[in-house]
Amino acid sequence: MYIRLAFIIACFFILSDNIKAQVDPNASGYFTDALRFSQTTRGGTARFLGMGGVNTALGADLSSLSGNPAGLGFYQKSEAALSLGFGFANTSSAFGTKLKSDNRDYFYAPNLGFVLTKRKDETETDPFRGGSFGIGLTRINNFQNQFSYSGINNTSSLTDFFLDQTKGIDPADLDAV
Repeated sequence: MYIRLAFIIACFFILSDNIKAQVDPNASGYFTDALRFSQTTRGGTARFLGMGGVNTALGADLSSLSGNPAGLGFYQKSEAALSLGFGFANTSSAFGTKLKSDNRDYFYAPNLGFVLTKRKDETETDPFRGGSFGIGLTRINNFQNQFSYSGINNTSSLTDFFLDQTKGIDPADLDAV
């Protein structure tokens, strides 16, 4: 009985890994922005980034505060940390024949925080052995890119865009869509 249930649950998890949402490439809307803003690029301490962002296996590191708070249990002494980074944001946009670009270099702090730890000596018999308290800030996304475009369009209008989005649907049927 239990083996069969465990097998069914295992099959469910194995097969559900391959399930993906499908998006119509011709669909209108802001689904591409939702995807862009929902993806994160992890920041953290050099140790955390050097391990490829695997914070669940990492103890006694400030980056583990956000992903694995149990890592605080490995601290033997208090610690404060600040990680620094340097980034580049390069974007370009075009409207007609006009091209605009924005290039910037910037400093940022991917990780900032502290951990206060109190450990008792091994000779003390008190059942409370000590503990750790930590507060941290971990940067998880970058919104430095800026773009703009401007110009005068004498060949089409916004209504042409909306007409193209209807894909030949009769105007009377648009309310039903």
